[in-house]
Amino acid sequence: MVIAVALATAVFLAGFVAGRASLPSASEDRVVDPDAAAMRPGSEGDPIEIGSPAAVGPWEVEVTGFDPDAIDRVLAANQFNVEPAKGQTYVTVEVSLTRRAAGPGILRGSVAPALVTPSGRSFALGSDCGVISAPVDAERLLAQGEVLDGEWCWRVPVAEVDKVALRVGGTGGGAVWFAVR
Repeated sequence: MVIAVALATAVFLAGFVAGRASLPSASEDRVVDPDAAAMRPGSEGDPIEIGSPAAVGPWEVEVTGFDPDAIDRVLAANQFNVEPAKGQTYVTVEVSLTRRAAGPGILRGSVAPALVTPSGRSFALGSDCGVISAPVDAERLLAQGEVLDGEWCWRVPVAEVDKVALRVGGTGGGAVWFAVR
C-alpha cells in the first residue's frame, strides 16, 4: 500500500513538473486585442446575418426569419394559448439546424438559444408561448447532414423587441450571436 501511494505521488509530481515546464514564458504569451475579438464574425459586435449559417457545437445554425409580433400566430396555434400581458408580445425566430457531427444526435442539451438586449437582459427559451405551430423538435434524433427546421418562441416586453439579438450557446462553451433583423 505504501509503495502504491509513493508511486502515485511520484507520477503526480512528475506530471506536475512536466506541465509547469511546458507553460509558455511571459515573452511567449499571446496578446489578444479585446476590440478585435469583440468584432469577430458571430460575436455580439458582429452577429451573423439572417440567412447565413454558423457552426455552434455539433450543429450548423441558420436564422431564416424573425416575427417581432407573433401574437396572432401563437394564439391561432392552440386554443389554450393566452394573450401575453400588457406591454408584452410574442416573437418567433425561424431556424434551420443541420447536424455537423458524425453519428446521430439530438438538439436538446447541445444548444441554448436566448434573446439578448444590448444591456445584457437575456430571455431564455422556455414555454412562455404555449403551443406553437412549427416548434423546433429538440428531441428528434438526426444523423450527420440531416436538417431540422422550425421556430423558437419567446414572450418579451414590446419595448425590447427592436433591440434583441439571438445568442446560441453550444456544448463546450462559447456562443454565436445572430442578427434577427
